[in-house]
Amino acid sequence: LVTEAQTLERQREALCRHFARLHGLERTATLRDLHSWADSPASIARLQVISLELSARVQRLRHVNTRNAHVIAQAQRMNDQLLAAALRHARHPLYTPQGDTAPNQRPSIILDYKV
Repeated sequence: LVTEAQTLERQREALCRHFARLHGLERTATLRDLHSWADSPASIARLQVISLELSARVQRLRHVNTRNAHVIAQAQRMNDQLLAAALRHARHPLYTPQGDTAPNQRPSIILDYKV
């Protein structure tokens, strides 16, 4: 008597064998197979196309990262200016009425100032 589990297992094995046959995986590739694949003109051309695409993608990501870094730095500067203005307005002792004690620096007061 064949159980349902055994039937499913046989179907799974048959599907695995079919998949392996379709993709040429019935046997383990040898080093010679890999060398012949790597030396074939089609593989070399394909790898060159892939490397060019990756290079272009890296360039785009670098450009985006640079732009994001500028946006983040600008937001931090605006945040610092707003905080400095709020502290000056509140007559906080670290700030003089004329302005910031360290104009182009991130105010150290940010770290320990309790709102």
